[in-house]
Amino acid sequence: MSTLDTIPPRQRLQLVLAALCRRLPSQVGGLLDAPRFVEDRAALLRLVDPRWAGRAAAAMSPEEAAWLAGLLWERWGGIGQPALEPTALLDLPDSVWVGGAPVRIPLELMVLGVDDGWTVRWSGPVINASPPLLLIEPPRPGAPWHATVQATVLARLQGRPIELVVSGEVQLRRPSVAFTASRRSLTVLDQAGQPAAGVRVQIGERELETDARGRARSRQTFPPRAPVRVAGFLVGRVPLADDLDEPTIEMKRLPRDT
Repeated sequence: MSTLDTIPPRQRLQLVLAALCRRLPSQVGGLLDAPRFVEDRAALLRLVDPRWAGRAAAAMSPEEAAWLAGLLWERWGGIGQPALEPTALLDLPDSVWVGGAPVRIPLELMVLGVDDGWTVRWSGPVINASPPLLLIEPPRPGAPWHATVQATVLARLQGRPIELVVSGEVQLRRPSVAFTASRRSLTVLDQAGQPAAGVRVQIGERELETDARGRARSRQTFPPRAPVRVAGFLVGRVPLADDLDEPTIEMKRLPRDT
């Protein structure tokens, strides 16, 4: 597997487009200055802007983006020397579930197109470990529901000092769990009322996964007072009648099965 293949597909396509459009004109001499390539050259130069390359990549599925990135890289190699621009990539999840305890997220930083021996300076709630860890504390009242981290890479490019800055943001989601009266169905939502799709829910020894609407069903009644875990952490217990469980996460009953 090449270094390029380890980059997520849409980011991979964005990087290949930006590098191709920046480097190819000089690699083919004045060919692109010919009148018949006026429109093609203009299109290439637009894609040097990361916003254009990002929009192009975002419009494709991961599979399409991977295919196109590979095809462009291969065909570029037929007429020039493919090489990525100096780049720092930070691999972060889009969102993280939080409960009553801090969450630690491993940080993965990839640096491409520079000399060996670069160093990094982190900004944000980062624990200096191997790998570095983003420390996410449960939000206090009024605090933002996201965690931000920034990496400043100090490197050299052909012996010249270069600085690359990359940042990322992780959205924080806190679950609430609602049971139907039959206690054979539940719904998991976040603090904004958005469904928790594809989240693992464990009730006692039983494991379920929520659907696209945040719902999980069982043929059997959930055991009363059984511990309920969402995404691996304890959020409460299956309620009895109108009983509400403790305080960390709201546990309640829905009025009817839906």
